[in-house]
Amino acid sequence: MSFFEHVDFEGARLPIWMAPEDYKKEIPDLHMLPQNFGDTISSIKIEGWSSSVEFSKMVFEDEFIGNQMNPVWEWRDPKGGGYWEEQQGYLEMRTEPGQDLWHGNPPGRGGNMDAPRMLMDVSGDFAIECRIRVSPQLKEHGGLLVWKNPRRFLRLEKTSGPHGFRGDVRFERHVNRRFQLVGRGSGLRQVRELYLRLERRGNLFSGFASENGTNWKSCGQTYVGMGDPIQVGVHALCPGNIPPTLTRFDYFRLFKRRKEAAEFIPVIKATKPRDTRTAEERRYEQLEYQEQQQSGVIEEPVEQPADERFEREREDERRRAARDVF
Repeated sequence: MSFFEHVDFEGARLPIWMAPEDYKKEIPDLHMLPQNFGDTISSIKIEGWSSSVEFSKMVFEDEFIGNQMNPVWEWRDPKGGGYWEEQQGYLEMRTEPGQDLWHGNPPGRGGNMDAPRMLMDVSGDFAIECRIRVSPQLKEHGGLLVWKNPRRFLRLEKTSGPHGFRGDVRFERHVNRRFQLVGRGSGLRQVRELYLRLERRGNLFSGFASENGTNWKSCGQTYVGMGDPIQVGVHALCPGNIPPTLTRFDYFRLFKRRKEAAEFIPVIKATKPRDTRTAEERRYEQLEYQEQQQSGVIEEPVEQPADERFEREREDERRRAARDVF
């Protein structure tokens, strides 16, 4: 367990080791500590470990070998500013400044849902995991995404060097257009590889980060109600005015409990584009469309008069009949 002087796990840090047999530990007078806490502790972080033994059966893996997207994936890039490419053994996602995935603070001010992401369908409890290559310039900004709809999703990601978190890992929840920082994984800025893992048990979601895939640091836990099915995958961001980001994923893996592994059947996406939005997503986008119409951003198309359409249809029929004769 660690106590921090400031919010967002910043400032002086006081680590306290708790063994399994410890029932409680008393904290001395804060003024007697070498850390300068004053009278206030603003952040508390509980370090833990990933229960990878529970989700031990890997039911899906993509190592991004070749130049074709696995048919289970659905690529979403609302504004077309993102770019992905499967290299020989890793997935590369590029994003431009301003591509984000939140509703702003306060909601509706300064946010957008423009970040590119790759998602697949899943139901029930699970663990998802990815590995990100970390460059010396810390250009990476992205990670794991759990998505129900625009009003209910979770992000576990590595931030880029120019970002306010300066390359640390952060775990966020976004519910009803409101953002909350669940936890922060520090001490992993200068690693060569970063492992991220997110586990679901009912409505409880736990985030973890590691530099070796074995020893995991907890990034926090949160409860979010998400009915099945939901979508999971990877995303990349470039929030605010930071330089363009480049995030490289070595793999993505999905784990289940061994007794539940046989129930998992990958959902193959249709070859042709199809509407995969939920009813709530469609209502949300319709409201945004109506707001843009009212503000004059979108103009209504001019519809042809009914009699004019009728004459054009009759003319088309005459032309087809003449063509068939000759």
